[in-house]
Amino acid sequence: MLRSPAWIRLLPDVYVHRDGHRAGDHRMWCDAVALLLPAHGAIAGRSAAYLWGADLLARDAPVSVLLPPDARMRPHPRTARCPGTGRGAGAA
Repeated sequence: MLRSPAWIRLLPDVYVHRDGHRAGDHRMWCDAVALLLPAHGAIAGRSAAYLWGADLLARDAPVSVLLPPDARMRPHPRTARCPGTGRGAGAA
């Protein structure tokens, strides 16, 4: 755990330097979530579209994730499990 005002905790074990932190930056949040995805998990839905250049998201939209049925991911307000995927990735 980093204990310094220079680092901001985004997710468990994922930190960003305060100079790189932009609260409404969906790409930053996608990068953070991608670091914690289980095997065969993926950024999905509107988050994936955003990464390909389609700006369809609200400023504070959670990152959409697609998980295999047996995968688990710690819930977080900045993640949203896509319908029909495994449990544990936040509120759908």
